[in-house]
Amino acid sequence: VTYISGDIYMNHGSPPWWSFNVSNTLDVEECNGLTGPMAVVVSEETPRTFFFGCRLIAICENIYTARAEGELEVEEVLYWTLVKIYRSPHMLLEYTKSD
Repeated sequence: VTYISGDIYMNHGSPPWWSFNVSNTLDVEECNGLTGPMAVVVSEETPRTFFFGCRLIAICENIYTARAEGELEVEEVLYWTLVKIYRSPHMLLEYTKSD
């Protein structure tokens, strides 16, 4: 298993989006020479609802906070929660639908 260190950023564009950037240039080789955002959390295609802002963005912000505070176990749990949500159309619908 190869680990790549990086930082997660909230890009305040229109619409806002999250990206993961490699922070150690030595890790670029592990990313097949790619630079810049390594992963972009897809948020442009999801409905702009109150729940999207409160639920999914809150998870992303909590991932960032957990990493900043060195709570790596919490960061990992939140990360995999977010991955599960995006991998499951049903869960994504549940997290982004308006009631």
